[in-house]
Amino acid sequence: MLKNKYLRKIKRRVYSQALKDEAVQLSYKRDNVKELADELGIQVQRLYKWRKMAKKNVTPKIPLILEVQDNSEITKST
Repeated sequence: MLKNKYLRKIKRRVYSQALKDEAVQLSYKRDNVKELADELGIQVQRLYKWRKMAKKNVTPKIPLILEVQDNSEITKST
């Protein structure tokens, strides 16, 4: 088998879930998603993909419990 000297093994970048979550949250707060992607050193398409995946996995990390008091007011408790 011949090896081509121009072929290189491409290193696959692995991003932690915490980084993905934070990047997604920041992307919704920023006006310019491309600037954010440039700051993070990732492709814009990757950031949009993470946003799409985050929408599909809508599971809050801390469960939100609503309590109704006197049927007039709803308050949050954690």
